Amino acid sequence: MHSPLNLILQASLLETGGRPVTRCATTAIWPAAALPGIRPLFANKAVYDYRSDSYHDEPTVPENSLAEFDLVYANSQGVKLAADKLVVRLIRERRDYYWSFSDSEGWQSRYDAKDLQEDERVITVPASGSSKVGFPVEWGSYRLEVQADEKIVSSVRFKAGYDWQDNTNGTGALRPDQVKLKLDKAAYQLGETVHLQVESPTAGKGYLMVESSSGTLWWQPLTVPQGGTQVDVPVADSWQRHDLYFSHRGARRR
Repeated sequence: MHSPLNLILQASLLETGGRPVTRCATTAIWPAAALPGIRPLFANKAVYDYRSDSYHDEPTVPENSLAEFDLVYANSQGVKLAADKLVVRLIRERRDYYWSFSDSEGWQSRYDAKDLQEDERVITVPASGSSKVGFPVEWGSYRLEVQADEKIVSSVRFKAGYDWQDNTNGTGALRPDQVKLKLDKAAYQLGETVHLQVESPTAGKGYLMVESSSGTLWWQPLTVPQGGTQVDVPVADSWQRHDLYFSHRGARRR
């Protein structure tokens, strides 16, 4: 083991009625007397993971910016110690995504993973203090590693840019058999017109809809040429709510 871990122990005792009594305990496991500590000097952001269809918080900086970190060397009691040869590496976690199709699974997103080391520095951390480092980043997933010796490594993952993973900008995880819908701005007032860009890998017919949690509010038959088209949709006075979204459904073939 080269990094600190959180060990979670969960135990359940079943009653005769079937309801379990569950208790959970968490403890930290340190592989050494002292470890490097990493604190990103930028905020977490809720990032959508389309593979698990969920959001999770992850440190995120703007693309083409400077990612800065505060580094310490401390023991399990929180005492900051001196270290003169901490090796700091910036690693880009490159994932080349592609789609594969099978009759049994349909379209599945897969990727080839590569770790690319982009920079390495040796730093000194004073006793009772910390040292700051910064690395220029482009976009994508990164990992910062701090190595104290051959066996002890601390690391933190972070992202540069968030929109790079957006499905509407052409670089996201949209399936090849789906239609992209892209708004011309983030919000609209009553009486304005939405300029909606509809992009399709092939020409076809379908229906464009404005939907809400209470049902469909508007729909229109749509013929989309290969490559896509723009549709102008006036914002009706009755749409004064915050749960609206566009959807597109293809016409069924008979």
